[in-house]
Amino acid sequence: MTVRCSVRRIRSLADKHRKAARGSRSVGSSLSFDCALVVDDDPILVEIAASLLQLRGAREVLRASDGVAALELVAQRAADINLILCDLQMPNMDGVAFMRGLVGHQFSGAIAIVSSMSDGVLSLAA
Repeated sequence: MTVRCSVRRIRSLADKHRKAARGSRSVGSSLSFDCALVVDDDPILVEIAASLLQLRGAREVLRASDGVAALELVAQRAADINLILCDLQMPNMDGVAFMRGLVGHQFSGAIAIVSSMSDGVLSLAA
């Protein structure tokens, strides 16, 4: 399995987010995301991603095992969440349906798709 989202890509998203939110705290080599949400049905990958985000400066990492649970968290914390790492294939509600559901929650942070699917499938989701 290949995860197609690197720390470099997450750092790039952090830089874009920091530039968009000028005046936020200076982060140096850390991420500018205070709160991230990791959405994946594989608990090991969730913990690896959460640990990496915390090592890179995320103050809080929320976790959800599918799109339904993730939308519930976004409904409660949309203003706090700056970054979502989202798998595409999950039970109950997949990543594409989850991203469609975000529209009604006024989420304005960054989204990174993390998946082992082929590049062709990933380009359709983006």
